[in-house]
Amino acid sequence: MTRGVLAAALLLASCGPRSSTTSLGASGDIDVSRGFAYEPDGSPQMAAYFTAHNRGSTADTLDDVSSPLAASASVHAHRLQGGMMKMVPAGPLAIAPGDSIVLAPGGLHVMLELSAGGPAKGASLPSTLQFRPNGDVPGTWPG
Repeated sequence: MTRGVLAAALLLASCGPRSSTTSLGASGDIDVSRGFAYEPDGSPQMAAYFTAHNRGSTADTLDDVSSPLAASASVHAHRLQGGMMKMVPAGPLAIAPGDSIVLAPGGLHVMLELSAGGPAKGASLPSTLQFRPNGDVPGTWPG
């Protein structure tokens, strides 16, 4: 990741969210809430956040994230490498029974590479969070 992209991502974290947080949905024992994304600023990247809680008695995994408005979407984390802060893919995220994963500014986040038809300012961002074994949680980050 280039310094410019990292700087842009860190600036996004200091801006206000698109709107107040909202419930994104549920599937099986997984509840997804507190979803929000930052308004597009003309950059081809956009960050989005949420909390997923596992109400069940067995582990689950967030396997993938997708959006019809993004060429790609994946979970990333911030890591200090070689004295520089970088964003790196976080891979599948396990959620223990009764536990939650929190994607929040400065930590884990969904990094979206917007397609040419990315969301307009103020528009909602449709997404699908793919959990295994509980299934997909379709939702929309507010606009």
